[in-house]
Amino acid sequence: MDTFSNLESSISFKILRQKRSNINESWVIDSLWTARKDQRTAVSVENNVHLVKLSFPVEENKTWDTNSLNDYTEDEFEMVDVRKPFSNDYVSYDNAVTVIQEDIPDVIVNTVSKKEVYGDNVGLVYKENIILTYRQDEFMGLEIIENGIRYYQYLVEYGEE
Repeated sequence: MDTFSNLESSISFKILRQKRSNINESWVIDSLWTARKDQRTAVSVENNVHLVKLSFPVEENKTWDTNSLNDYTEDEFEMVDVRKPFSNDYVSYDNAVTVIQEDIPDVIVNTVSKKEVYGDNVGLVYKENIILTYRQDEFMGLEIIENGIRYYQYLVEYGEE
């Protein structure tokens, strides 16, 4: 894993993001992000924007402003299911924390659900972004989706390089 010394006198990790449209295509570079962790925070730098992804110590219902290190408006995140197991179709984690980034369960106009799950000594193991807009005509209230996105990201495997 590629690392470098940052301005905070700690180590940052390079995250080379790649994408492809389908399994038959070659991977192409999408962007380069970095991540760092200190005693108080875990920070991701995405497209030159510093985001506080976790705030330490990890505690149930703890909240913080993910944008406290940038000029964007305040955006409060909350920890839930602290130190609880999490599993998906690929792997299980005995000790994880879920970060609720946004939760608007409105089934009349739009639903927004954004969350990330971090495994202890692993990092990001699951990410979910659901943004749905429902029809506002004679079908309003029937949860008929007009447009939107459902994005799920799973960590399939991990280990030492």
